[in-house]
Amino acid sequence: MEFIEVNTNELILLSVSGVLFIIQLIYYLALYNRIHAHNRAVGQNKVNYSEELPPLSVVICAKNESENLRSFLPAVLEQDYPNFEVIVINDGSTDESEELLSALEKDYPHLYHSFTPENSRYISHKKLALTLGIKASKYDWLVFTEANCYPVSKDWLRHMARNFTTDTDIV
Repeated sequence: MEFIEVNTNELILLSVSGVLFIIQLIYYLALYNRIHAHNRAVGQNKVNYSEELPPLSVVICAKNESENLRSFLPAVLEQDYPNFEVIVINDGSTDESEELLSALEKDYPHLYHSFTPENSRYISHKKLALTLGIKASKYDWLVFTEANCYPVSKDWLRHMARNFTTDTDIV
């Protein structure tokens, strides 16, 4: 009978890999157990939703998205929600996005738009656009979406806001 020879380095590497695998397994089990527990609580109506509707700021970054803005932005602007603003950051678009946003601002008083400076080099333009949107927001609660996303219903913001509780940091 032949034995497997293992030197010290291989034994250390195998032990470290085993420990890291166990840590990763515990992490995944803990994470997915929380998701499963939340889904089970939703099914049993044991989830506490907030009844208040805090004012919201919806931040949208757009770069050459005039067609998507024309199609999807009115659905965001016409949400059934008492107090919200929509901030669109034009990230250096070369299409007619700027003209479209200016025209929509006349019809929707809660729409605001801005732009990222063209001379911002060595910076992620998406991060800069999000930062400008955050700084331009009037309200503490922020909702982020993309220009090519269509809300599921007119109650999309209500469904998002019901999860804003004192125990929640991110929804």
